[in-house]
Amino acid sequence: MDKTAHALLDAGILTLRFDQPVTFKSGIVSPVYLDNRLLTFHPQAWHTVIESLQALVAPLAERFEIVAGIETAGIPHSAALAYVLGKPSVFVRKQPKEHGMKKRVEGGDVDGRRVLLLEDQISTGGSSLSGVQALRDEGAIVTDCIAITSYGFVEAHAAFESAGVNLHVLAPFASIVAAALERAMMTVAQHEMVLAWLANPKGGGMVAEIVEKYNRRARSVDSLLCVGLDSDIERLPARFSDEQYPQFAFNRWVIEQTHPFVAAYKPNIAFYEARGEAGLAELRMTIDYLRSEHADIFTICDAKRADIGSTNSGYVRAIFDLMGFDAVTLHPYLGGEALEPFFGA
Repeated sequence: MDKTAHALLDAGILTLRFDQPVTFKSGIVSPVYLDNRLLTFHPQAWHTVIESLQALVAPLAERFEIVAGIETAGIPHSAALAYVLGKPSVFVRKQPKEHGMKKRVEGGDVDGRRVLLLEDQISTGGSSLSGVQALRDEGAIVTDCIAITSYGFVEAHAAFESAGVNLHVLAPFASIVAAALERAMMTVAQHEMVLAWLANPKGGGMVAEIVEKYNRRARSVDSLLCVGLDSDIERLPARFSDEQYPQFAFNRWVIEQTHPFVAAYKPNIAFYEARGEAGLAELRMTIDYLRSEHADIFTICDAKRADIGSTNSGYVRAIFDLMGFDAVTLHPYLGGEALEPFFGA
């Protein structure tokens, strides 16, 4: 058992935000949020974390004399760690003060001193590396940074490597969500969704944005109603038969009668595929009409696709890129590998 991950969960730092995704400063949209600021309100959990930080930095003892924390969330942890290590502590402002000495590094002189930087949480690493540069600008020697948690984004590791800084993470994000799954704080399906997002946070962020689009629409109309546009050409009302585009005309009529109450529309693609190019063209006209006149309404392609992965890649391009749907129905029987193209879309 990862005692640090469990201590962090005890402090309530993990929040699942599938319904209301969080947007990081970097622009990444996330279905989960880590808030280490809650840690200091839970002394037993915080004590465990500080003890674990002591163990983490023990091999680095010869590489630093001072512990620095990033304003503001990193300060209590850096101060506590410095206290138990018997070392000086400073903190780094995100921006210089507009008055006084206008310094970013506060608490003591770091010129020529070896400084260990502590950050509470790292996403892309921009704030941390800005702190590193501020310390170096004051003459400090900074070779190492420790973080309580980190999402482990590839770009963050690359940025630290480029800056010549070794990054040490106490509780990687994957260990936290694994502990959350172990404690039944999330379902297996939610755990898989989080790991899929973690593997592709920028693409995965699109998934979170799409989910939020549906939730936003459902909240605005106070309805979960999804209307199927299963427009069977053989069963359309007679008054649409003479239209140049009968399925589209019928769909548009349904949309205009129902849209004030609807969270989503779901055309069944079979009724359009059965008419070949003409039917698919009218399906595309329907989706284009929704995107033009009712862009906030969620669209679902009822296609129930399931095939080998490479074939599904073609379906992904057709349904999302060509037709412009927000979502698609799937058959899960071939397992996760076959459906992976959809998860990465």
